[in-house]
Amino acid sequence: MGAGFAAFESCSVEHTVTGYDEVLYVISGSMSLRQDNQRWRAGPGDLLWIPADETFIYEADERCVTFYSTSPPEMSGSTRKTDEFPSGDPETI
Repeated sequence: MGAGFAAFESCSVEHTVTGYDEVLYVISGSMSLRQDNQRWRAGPGDLLWIPADETFIYEADERCVTFYSTSPPEMSGSTRKTDEFPSGDPETI
């Protein structure tokens, strides 16, 4: 599973989730997903599921911050394998 954060603002962007499922959890703001003549609106606390190989238009008027998760992660260009992250001991604070 891949995961990350994304922010949308003043946008209307078409995107196809090719080869992976994606889940978006809205942290703040609001957004919508549009496909043909259907629209799904989401605000803080809402969850949107985007099935693999579907094309949607992501829309947001105001700033919208989301947490997303993809599966399988290797199919999504926005996630990386864990061996690509820095290694080493954590810092003690």
